[in-house]
Amino acid sequence: MSASNGKIGAEASQAAHATAPVPDDSSETTSRWEPSELRDTVTEAALKANSALNGVSDAVGLTEKVEKSPYAMVAAALGIGYVVGGGLFTPTTVRLVRMGMKLTSIPMVRDRLLDVAEAAIDQVMAASAGGAAGLKPNAKKDSEQ
Repeated sequence: MSASNGKIGAEASQAAHATAPVPDDSSETTSRWEPSELRDTVTEAALKANSALNGVSDAVGLTEKVEKSPYAMVAAALGIGYVVGGGLFTPTTVRLVRMGMKLTSIPMVRDRLLDVAEAAIDQVMAASAGGAAGLKPNAKKDSEQ
């Protein structure tokens, strides 16, 4: 293969993406993106998006929040992604809400059970203290009548 017949590297890539000649009788011109123009446009768009995100991050104070509590920020990102991804109205969400409600009710139930147990223990202690003094719990009532 001679050097004049075959092109290699960047020249071959540019030759493959070059625009075809437009016939003279056509009034329209077709244009194609050159690889370097496309790369420059994508790079420029990425830089603009990055600067916009940095502006939002600075306005919200996101960097400080991530440095202060990274695990909470990861959890927030997962939650936002779950909602944005369409997971809000799914059976999994229903199960998670039910489990959350059960977990939040545990302290209230525990406190009520501890109150009942404490009252029962107090009654048993009062009965045993009355019995130790030689009085039956019902004897006190009989002597008052």
